[in-house]
Amino acid sequence: MSSSVSQKVRTVGFVAIGLVVGAVLATVVFMALPGSNDQLEESLVEGQPFSTDGNEVQTGAAKSGIQTSNAFGDFGAVGDLGDISTIESAFERTFKMHGFLMGADESQLNEHLTHSSEIATPSVRDEFQSAVAQRLAEFNPQRALKSIRSLPNGQDQALLATVFGEWSRSDLDGALAQAKTLSESERLAALNGILTSRGDLSDSLQQQIAKQLGHEQYAMQTQSSATVGSSGGDPRDAWNALVNDSYEDIAQIGSLVQIAQSLVQQNGMEALDWIRNSLIDDTVLEATVRSVLHHVALSDPQSAFRQAQSLTRDSQDVALPTIVEMWARSNPLVAMDTLSNLKNASQRSRLQTTLFRAWAESDPQDLFDSLERLPEAIRSKAEQQAMLAVARTAPSDAVAYLADLPAGDRQRDLALEIAEHWSKSDIYAALDWVLSDQISSESTRRRALTEVLRNLVDVDPTLAFQTALKQEPLTKYGRGLEAMVIEQIARSDIDTAISLLSQVRAGRTKLHAYIAAGRALVQNGGYDRALRLGQQLPNEDQSRYRHSVLWSWAESDPEGLLASLEELPSEDAKTQAAMGLIMSNFRHNALSGEQMEYVSSMLPKGSGNTYSFTTEGGGVVSTELSEQVSARMMQVIEQTLADRAVDITVDGAEPKVIFMTEEIQVSNPEVETVEVIRREEE
Repeated sequence: MSSSVSQKVRTVGFVAIGLVVGAVLATVVFMALPGSNDQLEESLVEGQPFSTDGNEVQTGAAKSGIQTSNAFGDFGAVGDLGDISTIESAFERTFKMHGFLMGADESQLNEHLTHSSEIATPSVRDEFQSAVAQRLAEFNPQRALKSIRSLPNGQDQALLATVFGEWSRSDLDGALAQAKTLSESERLAALNGILTSRGDLSDSLQQQIAKQLGHEQYAMQTQSSATVGSSGGDPRDAWNALVNDSYEDIAQIGSLVQIAQSLVQQNGMEALDWIRNSLIDDTVLEATVRSVLHHVALSDPQSAFRQAQSLTRDSQDVALPTIVEMWARSNPLVAMDTLSNLKNASQRSRLQTTLFRAWAESDPQDLFDSLERLPEAIRSKAEQQAMLAVARTAPSDAVAYLADLPAGDRQRDLALEIAEHWSKSDIYAALDWVLSDQISSESTRRRALTEVLRNLVDVDPTLAFQTALKQEPLTKYGRGLEAMVIEQIARSDIDTAISLLSQVRAGRTKLHAYIAAGRALVQNGGYDRALRLGQQLPNEDQSRYRHSVLWSWAESDPEGLLASLEELPSEDAKTQAAMGLIMSNFRHNALSGEQMEYVSSMLPKGSGNTYSFTTEGGGVVSTELSEQVSARMMQVIEQTLADRAVDITVDGAEPKVIFMTEEIQVSNPEVETVEVIRREEE
């Protein structure tokens, strides 16, 4: 990225980081067979398919009818897969591995994949799974996708890249069609596999493929490689050339990781501090550092951990957890001993939690069996992580642990984990469980029920609604669960949601159910219908409903609301809409200064407080509000808090601060300071 780009406040998106890391670590597949570039490019540009194959693709050995046999000798039975780690020569191990798989049919390959977890060494296990996935893709890539998704070890992103790489060599059109149906992160992994495998495609064709999958800049790695090649072999020069070129760093992540690995090999872990100071994009930074550490920690996590302790604190915060995660897969007890000797208590506690979580994800039973070997002070923390891991993979088995847990955080966390994962695998069994008396805490049971009902809406919305109606109102907020169910239904079927409103219990529950339906209408452009819907509420609730709908409108379509201001049914509605537009513009800066002056004119003037609203674009709208409107502003804050069930602390009760959905700054001439409000969802 160009060095002229201003450095912004760093906000790490850990989900995005994990997805990018998964794509970066995708296994490199064999180079593609020669194909007809001219024909492919012509068909893509004209929008025609690359091939005419059907959805079910038979490729490789299955397509050619080859009778396979194992010409490399007996590699070992499925139950002996763990023995391959004992082959010291990497060349011999790879040679025998591929020879063994060449003679396996599709059924045998799936069995090998299932039992691949028996391979103790992570790097060997990853290599074997990649080879199996590639071989399965030769038989039938669609069935290969189903097979790799069944793996519990979280490597499906890398294996997905392998499958799509192999698929693209025989049926690029079919691979692209399937890739378009994936989630964003999976599309990135698929694109990685396709571009890595199909090096025979031209740069322009690769960029068109990347554009179809929503990651056009990712294909720029071809140009990045050329930039690296012109740097004369010095990794620092190559790094500087990439981070200061005209391309987004996210589009060059693969090249950045390769160079970063070279930097660490030459200069040790200290290179990570230099890398950290040279990148602006935190997502790229975290992905690069974690990928490099993944590579380093595979061979010697203990040495990697020791070296990482010399890094700056910011770099340690990324490096040490990543190394510990890898260490947990190979020798968790040694890792535990090392962590126990850390002097910083806070760092020690955080890394122990990381270790237990990774250990539990890898082998929860091993963690259970090792509890007595752990210090008593941290035994319960380790046990909790093991129980949570079981809840994610076998939630019905994890229910038994609840009986031994008293009401509190541990019971709540386990119950919610069970509810989340069980409701995705067997929704009706999960519902029976959460409605039983197996959870001693009523508040925990209710939160678990809420999670189950959210997932039940997608399967059986009627049952979800009727179940919610039978529950007592939530004491803290005085509303029933059916409001939440209405909100979930409204996201996909607004008409059904509206038809159920008449059955919702009166009071706060009905108000919040109507608000949920009204917001859904607004999100779908049904502004007039949303305003009419609120007229069915009692008079005392209509203002709150209208405020919520108008503010949602201001968020989703500020230009449309601005154009409709004069047509709103009352002065109160116009005031609410104007306040909503002012608040919305803090975040999005969608309206011009002239438009904001017009919005400000819709607010009643008086001798009250003067508020200056500063937008990110530098424009300032100053307006003097009457005492009545100032008070109304504070009512809006209170209503918003109530509507969205958030907690907030404001110093002083006077109307000196205006609330916004996430964060605002409001300057009041009567006070010296600018106050900032943040909200946190419950």
